[in-house]
Amino acid sequence: MLLAFRVTNFRSIRDEQEVSMIRNRRMAAHSNDTKTRDTVSRVAGIYGGNASGKSNLLNALHFMSQAVHDSHSRWKPEGGTPYDPFALDQESKSKASRFEAEFLIQDVRYQYGFEIDGKTVRSEWLYAFPASRRQTWFERDTSEQDPWYFGKNLKGRNKVVADVTRQNSLFLSTAAALDHDALMPVYNWFSFQLRIINQDNFSDRFRFTIAEIENQEESVNAITRLLKFADLGIRDLKVLRNHIDNEQRELTIKVAESLAAIRDPDKKQPTVEEWEEIFEEVTATVELKHSYGDAEPVGLPLKQESVGTRALLAMSGPIFHSLRTGATLLVDEIDTSLHPYLVAEIVNLFKSQEHNPHHAQLIFTSHDTSLLGNMLSDDPTLARDQIWLVQKNKVGASDVYPLTDFTPRRLENLERGYLQGRYGAIPFINQSQLKDLLSPTQGGSDGES
Repeated sequence: MLLAFRVTNFRSIRDEQEVSMIRNRRMAAHSNDTKTRDTVSRVAGIYGGNASGKSNLLNALHFMSQAVHDSHSRWKPEGGTPYDPFALDQESKSKASRFEAEFLIQDVRYQYGFEIDGKTVRSEWLYAFPASRRQTWFERDTSEQDPWYFGKNLKGRNKVVADVTRQNSLFLSTAAALDHDALMPVYNWFSFQLRIINQDNFSDRFRFTIAEIENQEESVNAITRLLKFADLGIRDLKVLRNHIDNEQRELTIKVAESLAAIRDPDKKQPTVEEWEEIFEEVTATVELKHSYGDAEPVGLPLKQESVGTRALLAMSGPIFHSLRTGATLLVDEIDTSLHPYLVAEIVNLFKSQEHNPHHAQLIFTSHDTSLLGNMLSDDPTLARDQIWLVQKNKVGASDVYPLTDFTPRRLENLERGYLQGRYGAIPFINQSQLKDLLSPTQGGSDGES
């Protein structure tokens, strides 16, 4: 489970910002989140105006996950590191970007982070807290004459891994490539226990959903029930595959490799095995069967389904995979193309002890303020300590803060308070300027004389 995440100097985020999933104990006592009153929240909703930086929070955590997974194998040795600092002042452009996460693996807390500057990994660290006592597993600081320190509790070929870790690669990523047993659980948490859904990866999550349908009968049943629950008239689903003969495959590979070589001559081309995985994915689609009343179900091609149906289907695979494995799911703009009632039920799936026994987490951004109210029950969908707000400050940087900073009363109408600007993080619209923009030009050729 994710406990907390901190990021500095990344896109619209200049100063260190934090999102914590550690629950306020007093708030947890008034919540039906779980029977055990967990002190780690299973859900968090992030609110703010357009371009406030909400998405950048999720993208920062996603980038951290990708860096752990890819830096050793995919970052070019001579290519430096990815680097996307705060762009609105010169000082930030010379500072490192910093990422740090705290998380639980089998009830042990870990704290891992790193700093990058576009050229090298400046620093990297990992601490473990068994029995709440801090153990330093490793520290890396390139400003020191000897940049490496390994604690006695990290067993394994630490020096060997350090010797082959490039300046622009994470030690954790290199260690995983060399099968460092002690570090594999931490690497696997970043690589497989964090998943993001945003508006740019629809095809990726759709393919993920197809794989979940084909490989997990439990998920097939759950996805079908969700589609039925959404009152879409869907009664069943099945995966269809289109056959591609060898000649078509070879031609497709040649064209794809030629285009890729033009775009990036230095990029490594997929292997034969990777091409097989690609074809396995692109030849698949889903047919949804509809029926109303006693009528025989009729299958419809996916392209005839509504945008909302396709959005829900594509999201359903990552949702039920997370619930099944206890992963942390990041969803940017969760309310896109989905009815507020359905979004609230998805949030409640993660809050439910019955449906979420493995403590999966859902962290999302949204403009749907109905989630701040009590649409489905006497209790609000989101408790006060599960709501985070983002707004730009005077220098154009994103500030992140919890709703609990305002200590709202227990029965306070949070939705109304938010829309009235009581907690900030809403767009400022100058009504007089808007009226001027919409008014007809005075004295123009179209005006009255």
